[in-house]
Amino acid sequence: MEAIKPVKIGETVAFFDSYKVEHAALVTNVFSPTCINVVYVTKDPTRTDSYGNQTERQTSVSHISQHMSEDGKEFFGMCWK
Repeated sequence: MEAIKPVKIGETVAFFDSYKVEHAALVTNVFSPTCINVVYVTKDPTRTDSYGNQTERQTSVSHISQHMSEDGKEFFGMCWK
């Protein structure tokens, strides 16, 4: 398992939504080395407005290491890395 690199507010991370779609996300709060808040631009074509694709927020997002299967080949849930 890879080590968790500490992140700071304003840095970018890879965020995986509930469909396992990867988004570039901006860290908006850090609660612990494994738990953060993020904001990202959605890739969902139904979520647009006059400005373009909408932004979405997720709170208390856990690191991918907290969501791995026993064999380490699959992850579940929303997470970041």
